[in-house]
Amino acid sequence: MDIVLDFIRHFKTDRNFVIVDPVMGDYGKLYRTYTKEMCEKMKELVHYADIITPNLTELCTLLDAPYPKNGASIEELKEMCGKLAERGPKHIVVTGIHFNQTQIANFIYNKGEDFQIVMVDRIGGDRSGTGDVIAAIIAGMYLNGHSLYESVKKAADYVSKCIRYCEETKCQATGDSAFEMFMKDFNGGSVMYLYTVTGAVGEEGYLDLAKSGDLTGKNVYVNMTNKCPCSCVFCLRQTKQQQEGNTLWLKEGEPSVETMLELFAQYDLNVINELVFCGFGEPLERLEDVCRVIDSLKETYPNLKVRLNTIGLANLIYGRDVTPELKGRFDTVSISLNAPDEKEFLELTRSKFGIQSYEAIKEFAVLAKQYVPNVVMTVVEKVMPEEKIQKCREICDELGVTLRVRPFEN
Repeated sequence: MDIVLDFIRHFKTDRNFVIVDPVMGDYGKLYRTYTKEMCEKMKELVHYADIITPNLTELCTLLDAPYPKNGASIEELKEMCGKLAERGPKHIVVTGIHFNQTQIANFIYNKGEDFQIVMVDRIGGDRSGTGDVIAAIIAGMYLNGHSLYESVKKAADYVSKCIRYCEETKCQATGDSAFEMFMKDFNGGSVMYLYTVTGAVGEEGYLDLAKSGDLTGKNVYVNMTNKCPCSCVFCLRQTKQQQEGNTLWLKEGEPSVETMLELFAQYDLNVINELVFCGFGEPLERLEDVCRVIDSLKETYPNLKVRLNTIGLANLIYGRDVTPELKGRFDTVSISLNAPDEKEFLELTRSKFGIQSYEAIKEFAVLAKQYVPNVVMTVVEKVMPEEKIQKCREICDELGVTLRVRPFEN
């Protein structure tokens, strides 16, 4: 332990961080190899930690507090973490709390901020090495600019996935978990549900919100689905490389409404310019969930400006007029016009609804004007010559909406 303390004293600066995983015991008891002297040295190590990841047993031991055999309440966890934070660490993650018979909780304490909780399903029995993997993933994610909440959630979800695989395949010979099976989950960066655009085009122009710094005056983009009724020839999502590597591609499925709201809770949306629902799919494929997210956010931010980027085929998707549901939720609806006539539109978008799609998006624009203050239609530069763009302007004039020419991304 002295070697570790000397190393940290020598190399710790304001340009790095120290994460400590105090592997001391579990279920209210210290491991047999742990001596009283080692416990005292671990308490010294706490002073140098920026992030510490104890389980409940270790948290109590570090504080010389009795172990609550029936579990700790939220208030008790807050109180204990507050006392530990006074000794050095700004961030505390109490891992593996048996919340109930079916769920495991990870309690996140950030000094001076509200607590957060990451819940996962309780799967099977205990498996060795899970705490090590969780601490390693938290360290790696946090180092790469993700918030502590995102880091803990990724770690907890990853370990749960590994344990579930072991249970399903009866991989129980040693009680270990097959973590190597899913290491590819970390290739190409983590998925972005919330992001900003840097000004560049293409993948490099997308920046995870956790890495976006000061959000004042910026647009925040929301990515909730891969689903889309079109397969536009100019869309980034059409290439295999983009689908496998782009961080907007939701490789592990769509985020829940609860996940989105938990992410939003980490940021002050009062300072942003506009919230934009777009991403790699058609947002209105999840109409109900999008509405739930907006309604919840507007309870906290009643003046929040919200834009929808859409292909405009929601009425065909649902077989009814959905535009009344946009009222009070969206300030702007931006519809991809893409072409000056129905034949070219179908060739470019390859809409699953066929030739009727073009008239449907124009009708959607007209209907949306009744409920949304600002309705615009867009075309992509370089995809069509100027004379066709002019034809699109004339169509928009007839519909009473504005045409915007947006840049081509390659």
